[in-house]
Amino acid sequence: MTFTPELNTKSEFRSYAKKIISDLDPKLKDQIALIVQDEIRKILYAKAPKKVISYRSDRWEIDIFPLVDEFPEIAFYFPRINTSNKRPTLKFLSTDSGWERGNFGIWEPKENSATKEIHPSIADLIFLPGLAFHEKGYRLGRGIGYYDQNLQEVARKSIYAVIWEVCNGMPFPYEAHDIRAGFTISENGLNGFLD
Repeated sequence: MTFTPELNTKSEFRSYAKKIISDLDPKLKDQIALIVQDEIRKILYAKAPKKVISYRSDRWEIDIFPLVDEFPEIAFYFPRINTSNKRPTLKFLSTDSGWERGNFGIWEPKENSATKEIHPSIADLIFLPGLAFHEKGYRLGRGIGYYDQNLQEVARKSIYAVIWEVCNGMPFPYEAHDIRAGFTISENGLNGFLD
């Protein structure tokens, strides 16, 4: 993919990524989601993880949620933004108590006494959404830094970035604190960054 050379800042690349995702044909997006789900299905069968951090997609992300029902033996955890602190943070919770819409309109696990929390460093696999990923595996998120703050202690070999190929390998300026995935999964398959 050739990217527009006049883009310089992360903000400009975020806007560009959102535009090209929005411009994808809805039928093509559905086909891509099925291809990516199949790639992830292969990983789940091959690695047989016990604890997985995943996500519920919004309009910018590839939907991989249907896989949860296919693997009842896996404990899946999902992000929830914790706004009770002075600075909001991200938690990864079970869905034992169901779902509710969060502050950004994204489905999040409800939190009560039945909800289990996992520290990301003990998850077997993490499926990480993003607007774009750099050719070296760095993630371009929404600019708030929730994933960057929470995944610093996680081994890169456990982090699988889920991305539209049109936003894969985007040359945005990354920083030391940006999360770097070990792999990306797109409709073009699995690509590794472990070096």
